[in-house]
Amino acid sequence: MRHVEVKPAALKPMTGRLTVRSLDDMSLYTTYYTKIVLCGVEPRPIVSARDAATAVQTFQGNTLTCKPVGLETPCDGRTAPKFNGAIVVQCFLPDGTDLAAKLVETGLLCGLPAQAGGTYKACIY
Repeated sequence: MRHVEVKPAALKPMTGRLTVRSLDDMSLYTTYYTKIVLCGVEPRPIVSARDAATAVQTFQGNTLTCKPVGLETPCDGRTAPKFNGAIVVQCFLPDGTDLAAKLVETGLLCGLPAQAGGTYKACIY
């Protein structure tokens, strides 16, 4: 899989197929693979790798529309547009459902209020 480095000035909404290796390793395929990370959420630490892989595979290959941070996401002004070489984005499934919200609802992710305000439910530990 070849990832292409995207310069911040070139950021714009993108639509492509989701490729998931893990909650921390996702890419969006448009005409090339772009590594992405969902803004405002983090993996729930108590979820087993097997459960996470099974649940996330449900979204494998779905066509998503993603907006990078800075283009009217809940994380604008609260987090950097890139993290470890990945573009920080808010993504939507074809029916308009926010992917991060769906993964929080399934118990795989926890909201990060410092990054996304109250958009995603935070986990209580």
